[in-house]
Amino acid sequence: ILDKLPASMRPHAERLMNAPGSYVFTFLLIHEVTAVAPLFGLMWLFQVTDWMPPLPEGLMEAGKEFYSKAIPQDSLPSESATKLILQGATAFAIVKMILPLRVAFSLLITPWFARRSVIPL
Repeated sequence: ILDKLPASMRPHAERLMNAPGSYVFTFLLIHEVTAVAPLFGLMWLFQVTDWMPPLPEGLMEAGKEFYSKAIPQDSLPSESATKLILQGATAFAIVKMILPLRVAFSLLITPWFARRSVIPL
């Protein structure tokens, strides 16, 4: 695993691999926080600004047509639910795209955060 990392990240990853359980716990905690916070933050931002991801012409209509054949009309999601799902999917894709940055940040901040918050417990 370490061979696949950039050379600048290897020392930090080696320290984490040989670290006590508190470092592993801290890394996982930071890694998850850096996923959940941007996910909900982006979804909130998209809702507040009423932003929709750009879609190819006719894609929404094709989707509605497809689902109207498969799902009864009364259980189809409303326009606002569809918009929320698209905004959530876009936020999820952005969070996944920044995964390398999240891992790098988590590796770099783990020792400091563990010493100050987890180990004293």
